[in-house]
Amino acid sequence: MRDRPKVMLLGSDAVRVTPLRQILRPYANETFAEDLPAALSLLAGNTYEVVFCDWRFHCGTWREALEKLQSLYPELPVIVVNQTAGTEEGMRECVEVLEAGAFDLLFSPLHVPTVLFLLEHAVASGEARALRAGAGGLMSAGKFRTALQTK
Repeated sequence: MRDRPKVMLLGSDAVRVTPLRQILRPYANETFAEDLPAALSLLAGNTYEVVFCDWRFHCGTWREALEKLQSLYPELPVIVVNQTAGTEEGMRECVEVLEAGAFDLLFSPLHVPTVLFLLEHAVASGEARALRAGAGGLMSAGKFRTALQTK
């Protein structure tokens, strides 16, 4: 990653968000929002490259947050964070989250390489979408690669 991306962490439980903050802090400029209204207020005045949305938070669910964020900021990648790991229920949740339009689902326990991999790919995805949108729509793969290399 070239610069430290601006990342928002949406979650009401600081204890649940703290491990993610500790992983991201050396690599990203992170901001915390405890609920959807706070997140929307922050997004209105700032540009973020990725949102990590906890499964639960005050005044809403990941699904409500994802729907609202997608309607207002369709280019913004949203990664949903869940405490369920490796269970059959977790796999169903993964399908549900991805079908709803999230960039990805991150399971606990959090692993530094996994978090950084998702961060890097979400940032690259957001940049790619912005480039395509700025080019008036879809690009060929060759033009897209060239645009990324010259950026």
